[in-house]
Amino acid sequence: MDKTLSTIYLQVKSETRTLTNSAIAQILVKIIYSKDHRLSFNEIVSLYKDFTKRKTVSEDILQEILTRLCSTDEIKLSVKNEYYITDSKRKQIKAACESSRKRREDIINRFFSKTHSDPNVIASWLQDVSLHFFKCFSDEWISDLLKTKDAIIHSRDSIREMIIRRTRNIKGIDKKDYDTLPKLFFDFICSKEADVTAHLWEYGTSAFSAKLISNTAGVDALTLEVFKGSKCLLDTNILIFIKLEASKYHNALISIEKAFKKLGVEIGVLHITKEEYQHKIDCQKQVTIKNLEKMGYKLTSSATDDFTQSAISLQCRKKEDFETFFEGLRILPKYLNECLPINVIDDDNQLIDNIETAQKDENKKEHLNSIFLKATGRDKRQTALTHDVGLIAGVEFLRDNEKWFILSEEISVNNYSKIKPAVNGLPISLRVSTLINVLALNNGGDCFEANDYMQLFASIIQNELQPSKETFAQEDLYAIYDLNHQIALLPDEQKETIVMEIHEKKLKGENNETLKVELERAITRGKLQISDDLSDTKKELYNTQKEAERQQKRGDDATRALRSKIQNEIKSDYQKKICYWIIVPFLGIPTAVFVILWICNFIWLNFDNSGQSIGFIVNIIASIVCELLYFILYGIKKINSIVRGKPKFFRDELEKRMNEALKEQ
Repeated sequence: MDKTLSTIYLQVKSETRTLTNSAIAQILVKIIYSKDHRLSFNEIVSLYKDFTKRKTVSEDILQEILTRLCSTDEIKLSVKNEYYITDSKRKQIKAACESSRKRREDIINRFFSKTHSDPNVIASWLQDVSLHFFKCFSDEWISDLLKTKDAIIHSRDSIREMIIRRTRNIKGIDKKDYDTLPKLFFDFICSKEADVTAHLWEYGTSAFSAKLISNTAGVDALTLEVFKGSKCLLDTNILIFIKLEASKYHNALISIEKAFKKLGVEIGVLHITKEEYQHKIDCQKQVTIKNLEKMGYKLTSSATDDFTQSAISLQCRKKEDFETFFEGLRILPKYLNECLPINVIDDDNQLIDNIETAQKDENKKEHLNSIFLKATGRDKRQTALTHDVGLIAGVEFLRDNEKWFILSEEISVNNYSKIKPAVNGLPISLRVSTLINVLALNNGGDCFEANDYMQLFASIIQNELQPSKETFAQEDLYAIYDLNHQIALLPDEQKETIVMEIHEKKLKGENNETLKVELERAITRGKLQISDDLSDTKKELYNTQKEAERQQKRGDDATRALRSKIQNEIKSDYQKKICYWIIVPFLGIPTAVFVILWICNFIWLNFDNSGQSIGFIVNIIASIVCELLYFILYGIKKINSIVRGKPKFFRDELEKRMNEALKEQ
């Protein structure tokens, strides 16, 4: 939904056209530069169509851009109306292209030389990965370019995943480089060196150009989805446009047929419309033949109506010619142009009954006539009024089960549609000009998705048609970034509501300036709603935070008290431990000596002075002395260990006892 909303906004934003024309201008300059000979306007149009993969383009816009390029001396126009580039300008463009190539080679040598893959393969890999980097992470690049917020670094994992996928898709990449190349690319895009910045600017502005051209020449995704599988009822005036080559919409209908074919749109005609069409042809035949008989061919041929001019273009001169012309015209067209069949709907009894009931309803006819009167200042003819009431009733009946709409130039039908809600995204009726606009048929949209710009982006890079560095300013790129950022902040349901509202107005024929105002208002309303919600939330959050702070303070005070208590306990325990290993050995030594002497004296007094008794005494003394020495040495070592390990002992004991105490709480 974000992309669709962004696309619609760019399409209706008046400032976008200027930027888009600048993007197109750069491509046209490079197209003219690529040829050694001078080019006619038609040749330039053809080359631009081929490059952009468009079947149709707005020649008026291209002519306007070429005229502006001539006025700024970017290109020249010869006396034979052929466009060319001066030698000095050609040298300037050539130098810029060579500088770009050398910069690219230097970057590959400096950042990607320590790889196992062929340098040419690395060059292809770098181009592919760079294209997809700007497809997925252009907002992050722009953010870093203007704000230095390290958006790219924060997206490191996502970028790495993209690079890994693309790397494994490139033929010829050595498997040993699979892990190395993502890291090298990330080092490359994060570099602040001037040549890297210039290289990335070329890619960034090329992507920007492709987005602009695609947004204005393509169709937003919602519009495509709405029209896919829909069905169209043709009004009488549309049938006439099909048959008359002199009609202003004849060529437009050719483009519409191509679009309808791709979108799977079916064409139908109600039986009442077929009857009205044939009746209108008969009436026009009578008028034309009568004029021919009374005023002759010369005066009759001066009439400017589509019927007469179409007949004249077919070399009609005599009464018989005109009669043959109108007899052929009377046959209902079988196709919208050449391949999309027009089916007459005359076999649904329920539909027919519904139409006939509506045509007898005076209230319905009065309502539709009031709409016509308000728009034109006069009443609608009864026969036409009856038909249009039936046409509206028919499409409303059909819309209960399928996506039907009317294609009509009739003012009352279209104004009636404006006051009725859309169904499945489709209004009841559309004008030819509206359909041309929403399907971008004048700009070569031809069902080309507006946000699908990758093919054009790749072509710009591969053909070295990137814009010159002066074409866009950083602020231009930031405009789209900021728009995307604003849209991203809106809730999803808010985005969907805005898109549907603007889409409905767009299909009802509202002009771009009105749509722009409505869209800006809708986005502002969404932002204000967010602000109000945030204001209430902030109050709740503030109170919650204050309470949490109070609770935390209480908890901190309690924790500090507990910590102090435990620290005192640990200190006491430590002192006791030290005392034990100091007092016990050194109090125990005199006691042990006393006990030894007493035992020896006892043995000496109670046993004879034999060698056995002396040996017995010696053994006792030796044994006790050894034990005492071990006890003394171990005790000194233990005390030393305790003293040196005091910090760790305090740390471990504090953590252990704090955890135990907190668990109990």
